[in-house]
Amino acid sequence: MRNQITTLQDALETRFFAPLRRPRTRRVGVELEFPIWNRTPGTPTDFAAVHAATDDFLSRFPFSDQVRDDTGNIYRATDPNTGDELSFDCSYNTLEISFGPDENLIETHRRFTAYYAALQEALGRQGHALTGTGINPRWRENRPDPIGNGRYRMLLHHLKSYSKYGGSPRFHDHPEFGLFSCASQTQVDADEETVVPLINAFNLLEPFKAVLFANSPFGKQNETLCGRDSLWSKSLHGLNPHNCGMYGVTVRSLADVMGYLESTSIYCVERGESIESIALDYGSAEEERHA
Repeated sequence: MRNQITTLQDALETRFFAPLRRPRTRRVGVELEFPIWNRTPGTPTDFAAVHAATDDFLSRFPFSDQVRDDTGNIYRATDPNTGDELSFDCSYNTLEISFGPDENLIETHRRFTAYYAALQEALGRQGHALTGTGINPRWRENRPDPIGNGRYRMLLHHLKSYSKYGGSPRFHDHPEFGLFSCASQTQVDADEETVVPLINAFNLLEPFKAVLFANSPFGKQNETLCGRDSLWSKSLHGLNPHNCGMYGVTVRSLADVMGYLESTSIYCVERGESIESIALDYGSAEEERHA
């Protein structure tokens, strides 16, 4: 057990803590997800229309590094100069625009405006549009098909396996929620001195950010204001509550951060070119952690 903990701490140190010892920059990274919806009422998103709009976009911008799914469709493309990326999250019902780390947010906004206008124009010609809501307005009609690659098929398989864990009321019956829910993310550079106060500051802001910007009402009467947060925490992702939501404690040191990361659960592994979900046993993990 001691060797396992040492190996885990070494891995966490390399992945999360070693980068904090380099000089801090003022760079910020931004990721924005948008539902793609068919403007015709009651009609699902047409993936052929999405692929056509993608091709149109890539003919206008230098996103030359491209990755394709198992059927040959592009699901991720990157501009090697800026690090900006166009991708689809979980399914072709959701489009994501990510920006490479930059100190000039005005320049980031300029590129976003250009990308967004081009995408709306291309999708508009196909009778589709991007919308800013957190839940896709056509989620009931849309095809619940993940992007055709190992990672997304694994993810949906994992979330659908919630019934193996006793049918607890904590789980909802929408394991495909990742195919129709969207989010936004902001990454702020940190170093050893600033990471603890930054975590605590963002932890205090998170509930307000979720209400103000999640914009994802959900339920029969749209009674849930932050649908994505609820869908995430009450899915199999939330079997271990430390795997989602806010930090459940006030962090006081880097050791606290390490301890919290150790308490989270890994739900998938990559072996060679195979990506597989693994059985979660939160109770056993907790017992071993405190042993």
